[in-house]
Amino acid sequence: MNLFYEELPCHVFDGQENIHITTDFRDIIRLIDMLEDASVKAEDTIRYILAYFAKEPYDLAVAIDNLTRWISADEISLKAYNRSREREHSRPYRPAERPVFSFAWDYPYIHAAFLQAYRIDIASIDYLHWWTFLGLFQALPADTELKKRMAYRATDLTDIQSKEERKRIEKIQREIALPWAGPTDYDIGDLFW
Repeated sequence: MNLFYEELPCHVFDGQENIHITTDFRDIIRLIDMLEDASVKAEDTIRYILAYFAKEPYDLAVAIDNLTRWISADEISLKAYNRSREREHSRPYRPAERPVFSFAWDYPYIHAAFLQAYRIDIASIDYLHWWTFLGLFQALPADTELKKRMAYRATDLTDIQSKEERKRIEKIQREIALPWAGPTDYDIGDLFW
C-alpha cells in the first residue's frame, strides 16, 4: 500500500465482502483500552467489537482478525518493515518485552507532542484517521517529552557500562514507569480465539 496515491482504508474483509469500520483514532484507542481491561467479560468484548463494524460480519473470526491487522497498521508501520528485514536475515522477530507508552497514562505527553510537532490539538480535532494518527505518532521528533520517556523506558540497563549512568537511568525509569504492563499485539489477538 502506498498512501501517497491510495486512500486510507476504512473497511476490513469479513470473509465475504469489505465492511466499513470505525476509523477515528479516539474510537480505536477506546477499543484498545477496552481490550486491556481485564474486568470486561468475553461476551461483552465481542458485543463491543461488533459496534466497530457498519453491519454484522459474515464471518466474525475473519472480520476480527482483519480488524486486528488493520489496527496494527502493518502496511504503514516500521514493525512490518523490520519483521520483513529480520526474516531476510533469519533472525526471529521479537515484540517489545515491556510497553514503552500507554495511551491512558501518557495522554498529556502525547497531546503536547502533537501540539509541539504538528500544531494538532488531538483533544479538539473533529476527526483523524487511525493510520494518520499512527504515522504521526511514529514520526514524532526525539526532542518531545513523550519520545524521551519512551526512550528511557526502552533502555536496557544491562547495556549500560557506567554504574553511575545505570543508576541515573534506573531512577528515571522508576519515576516514569507505567503502573501496569498492558497486553501485546499477540495477547490482543489471543483474546479472540
